Amino acid sequence: MEVHVGPGRRSEHHAGGLPGLRPNRTEHVHRPHLLPMSEGGRSSMCRRFLWVCVCGVAIRGFTAVAETRLADDPDIQLAQRLENAFRKVAARVQPSVVNLTVHTGSADWREEIWRAQEGGMLPRENRFTGSGVLLDSAGTILTNEHVVRHAEAIRVALYDGKVYRARVAGSDPRSDLAVLVPTQPLKFEVVAASLADSSTVAVGQWALAVGNPFELSNSLTVGVVSAHGRSLPLRSIYPGAYYTNLIQTDAAINRGNSGGPLFNLNGEVIGINTMIFSRSGLAEGVGFAIPINDIKPRLAALKAGQPVQYGWLGVRLKSLEPDQEAFTESQPGVLVIEVLPDMPADRAGLQQGSRIVRYDGQDVSRSEDLIALIGRTEVGRMVKLDYYDPAGNLRETRVRIGLSPQDLARLSRFRPGEWADEPPAEGEFPWRGMHLRELPPAEASKLGATLRVSRVKKGSPADRAGFYEGALLDRFKSSEQSGFVKLESLEQFRRLAESSRTAVYLHSPLLGFVQVSAE
Repeated sequence: MEVHVGPGRRSEHHAGGLPGLRPNRTEHVHRPHLLPMSEGGRSSMCRRFLWVCVCGVAIRGFTAVAETRLADDPDIQLAQRLENAFRKVAARVQPSVVNLTVHTGSADWREEIWRAQEGGMLPRENRFTGSGVLLDSAGTILTNEHVVRHAEAIRVALYDGKVYRARVAGSDPRSDLAVLVPTQPLKFEVVAASLADSSTVAVGQWALAVGNPFELSNSLTVGVVSAHGRSLPLRSIYPGAYYTNLIQTDAAINRGNSGGPLFNLNGEVIGINTMIFSRSGLAEGVGFAIPINDIKPRLAALKAGQPVQYGWLGVRLKSLEPDQEAFTESQPGVLVIEVLPDMPADRAGLQQGSRIVRYDGQDVSRSEDLIALIGRTEVGRMVKLDYYDPAGNLRETRVRIGLSPQDLARLSRFRPGEWADEPPAEGEFPWRGMHLRELPPAEASKLGATLRVSRVKKGSPADRAGFYEGALLDRFKSSEQSGFVKLESLEQFRRLAESSRTAVYLHSPLLGFVQVSAE
């Protein structure tokens, strides 16, 4: 079976729509036969006319009786109530769905995949289409990252025909999510969608997909939730993306639906339509949506244009094969096939050949599920792991979740832009180009650090040392000290910093030991 990712755009059956619906050049018109008048003469014609009239009256009477009986039928009435429900939901949700037209500067590699699957029949073009959903009255839009990847211009069309331009505020390839904002403040009102609690989604409940398939704007299809918790590690198609915990639906999803919402009968968004399984490239009743609860924690970073942080354990994982599971007397768990040195798992004592059976109190048996759980864990949080060591002994350890080297490098490169030397906010201490804030006791205990960086000035000593907005600090050492001092408060840091005139070493749970120069 082919996997077509992204029914909303380009190559993997995600976008691009068809070149257009082409009407038939020739219309075949059915013309009634003209029968010649019979030889019966005028009286014969009158008899025929009366007979036709009588029959017509009888048929009309019978039809009226039949219609009355259907209207009174409880089953028909039930179906009509359901039809009315769909109509009400459609009227409520369609204004919150937008159609996206994306222009890129060059041909996209995903379009080449799509062209290859279609035998090279599609024209190469740099214009693609997708869908999105409005998050607020300012015109902020949630969509798939693959819909707007490499976008140079984005046109947004609303349900009522209004149009505005948008830009990408933030995107995250791993979760395949992006947030768009208008390039100029809107001069008209828009209708924002309501977000559901997708943890209540159940198999068999109604699901309604709204989007822009094949550039047929504001199309609504109806189906049910076929399954949930699907994991599809399709990184070979989308480098860096990892699709887990997906909602499966048989509501028709096609190219152009990517980034559009999946609604429940309350008119609330339960997911963002992202991909399909298909042999033909068209809807075959197997579509997938990212649950909205998995999206909510990432919205703040995406709106602010900041990198989305994912938890990191520092291991390579593999699900056990069925024949391997047969030889495990206990719960199979997830096999650790590599432990990276000096990473959280290594520091917690995990070894190659260990089997993780429980993560933070939740049983795990598939590597993709465990990766998703780790990724959703707040960076710096301490979690409990239950695992079998290579000798088969059940053990328990606690590990502090960190950042991957790739994410750490990405965060270190992130800068909030030029920073005017405005005074620090209340509760902040400015030092060598960054503002520091003390964490509340409960948060400090959970994260294992006392101070957090709230601002970084570009080009400052703190910036050159690799500090970024959100970095944590827990220890301090100057040339006047023989060892590191554990930081207990912002006031303690201020006293230590003001007495140090040379380079200072700071320790961050994620950055490690970092030297910050005086100039």
